[in-house]
Amino acid sequence: MRILHLTFSLENAGKENLMVDIAVEQQKLGHATAIAVINSNIEASILNRIPHSVPTYLLNRGRRSKNPLAFIKLFDILHRRFKPNVVHVHDAHLGPMLKKMHAPRPVLTIHDNGYPINPLREFDKLFAISDSVKIDVESRSNLTCKTIYNGINVDAIKRAERRALTDGPVKLIQVSRLDHHKKGQDLLLLAMHDLIAERGLKNIHLTLVGSGDSYEYLCSMMQSLALENHVSFIGNKPRAWVYDNLCRYDLYVQPSRYEGFGLTLAEALAARILSITSSNTGSAEILDKGQYGLMFINGNYRDLANTIQHAVELIRNNQSDSITDAAWNYCRENFSISETALSYLNSYL
Repeated sequence: MRILHLTFSLENAGKENLMVDIAVEQQKLGHATAIAVINSNIEASILNRIPHSVPTYLLNRGRRSKNPLAFIKLFDILHRRFKPNVVHVHDAHLGPMLKKMHAPRPVLTIHDNGYPINPLREFDKLFAISDSVKIDVESRSNLTCKTIYNGINVDAIKRAERRALTDGPVKLIQVSRLDHHKKGQDLLLLAMHDLIAERGLKNIHLTLVGSGDSYEYLCSMMQSLALENHVSFIGNKPRAWVYDNLCRYDLYVQPSRYEGFGLTLAEALAARILSITSSNTGSAEILDKGQYGLMFINGNYRDLANTIQHAVELIRNNQSDSITDAAWNYCRENFSISETALSYLNSYL
């Protein structure tokens, strides 16, 4: 098969990282793959992960530009330069344009909840990254989706060693775009304030990894809650840093209000650290609804504080290893990138 993976941008986010991984894995399985990026916003750390054996077409369109040159180039890629027999799309709004171009076998991965329905109708097949996304689409339309879970390279992620944590701060981490409306960092800051100011649980520290539009809001919130000594913003980090450093933390927290999947949560399981996420989201499926980590009531920062306090007790009392061991095995069996790539190959046609 010849498979073109197509996206608007190549930012340091879960969707783009996953797309690159799938293309590379599918090539390892003997298929010709390529990547085309419409817009000019390119993250170098992602681009540098693409091997030379995977042709990469950077069309350099300015965001929202009406210049048709990028789409003329795309037409050339589709019908002359690469000539795929499957176009695997990662941005739904490309559907109508691909239909006009007579793109061969356009299929779409739906990476989050709440996608507009009309563009989805332009694709031959729809794939959802979780049952949560599948239910969201099918409940709002007559369309059908197949769930194929996102995958990670479990063996590339350093694992935390078993250790008793009797003193020293409990180190929490969240790796996400700073978008509190979706990712829930505001809930996490409120929970930290509750734990420290109201319950006296002062020996904890939170590291927030990522950048985004909520940075100033969250910094202001941190200051108003007097959390400067307990919270660090360290900016965006490449995947290599995440894979090497997750294991240095004690607790991963993903308090998203909604989430299609939550790739970094799966990476936390692979790093063998205890994890918390919100109920009724795609990320809850990663923990098998609480079998392989802890859950809190979505949107409820006091319940998040309760859950963090319980997690700290498990860690302090050396009772978290059975959960993290089981979670690592579950992650390896269910969220392998090689299985994700193969599932797509078996489902394209």
